Amino acid sequence: MADRAARWVDSLLPAVAWRQWVLTLPWQLRLRAAWRPTVVTAVLDRFVASVRVELRRELRRRGVRGGELAAVTAVQRFGSALNLNVHLHVLVADGLWVEGPHGVHPRFVPVRVTDATVERVVARTWRSVERWLLREGLVEPDRFDEDADPEDATQLKLWHASANLSAATGERAGKPIRRERAPRPARPRHEPATRRRRPLQARFGGFDLHAARRVGRDDRTALERLCRYLLRPPLAVRRLTRLDDGRYRYALKAPWSDGTTALLLEPFELIERLVALVPPPKANLVRYHGVLAPNHRWRRAVSPPRRADGRSWHRPELPAADKPRVPWAELLRRTFLIDVLKCERCGARRQVLWPAVPPGPIARELLAHLGLDAAPPELAPARGPPWEESWAS
Repeated sequence: MADRAARWVDSLLPAVAWRQWVLTLPWQLRLRAAWRPTVVTAVLDRFVASVRVELRRELRRRGVRGGELAAVTAVQRFGSALNLNVHLHVLVADGLWVEGPHGVHPRFVPVRVTDATVERVVARTWRSVERWLLREGLVEPDRFDEDADPEDATQLKLWHASANLSAATGERAGKPIRRERAPRPARPRHEPATRRRRPLQARFGGFDLHAARRVGRDDRTALERLCRYLLRPPLAVRRLTRLDDGRYRYALKAPWSDGTTALLLEPFELIERLVALVPPPKANLVRYHGVLAPNHRWRRAVSPPRRADGRSWHRPELPAADKPRVPWAELLRRTFLIDVLKCERCGARRQVLWPAVPPGPIARELLAHLGLDAAPPELAPARGPPWEESWAS
């Protein structure tokens, strides 16, 4: 997560304003998207095309025709409660690239996004996806492949239970997940329970689109934090605790409308929820669009150039993250502001002399030079899990 976000900001994303578009799919389509990666691809392609059309519409009003967007998508399969919730986080540049004079270099033209733009995008996406579903014969929400093998049938059962917040196996199969609720404040009778629409948010045909999160051109540090948010893992370890009775408590990011603050999971229920979040084979969770596509002729021209000294453009005190992997020490320093190579006594910089990872004579010599034992510790013999005891309990 942190490594890819650093490389995006330093060597891929151009120095322009960026906006996060979050597209939530209808409940029936989420199961389709979890089962078939082609559904995610179809929805994503039609959504990006709708955004491109609407941005070009806004640009045409200013007398500029054409233009190509820049976008990168992170497909997230999870919700805040470890439930199956396939939705799209698309990071789109707040403007379009148009052909420069004599076709030498493309230039960026900012585009203003309004509530009307978001409403037209979600409506156009719904119409395009609806036509594709009719053409592919996928309009029936509860009909999956009847010829699926038993392993796929078990996976489908786990996905259904995860989306419905229920248990899939065991004695509690089909029952709702236990919840921890907090008392809700009393609401006056004359005050209706309405759900307010946020700015730059629109709903149409079961789709929900939100595009209010924007990062300015010069705030590359905030852009890196936003990229880490797009690439975050489904499980927040800090919110997971083990109770004295053996169950697990998973705290929610924010209380739900019914007062639920946490989920109480049996060990097998926790495993079920984690298994349901594993994507199927050949399901790419990161996609690039427009000028950021791998074979686009403008990608090299719009991406940030490398500095001559090899430093980061927005954080010159750090090296640029344009290599396949960022060194672990620099990644800790960049993400958590922890400088492990700085001496606390004298303030000087430590230097990594040699990475001694594989065992061998060099590692033993280094350990002996440091006065450490070079002999590996003795490991206890492996044993099988106590299946009979776990099932009996």
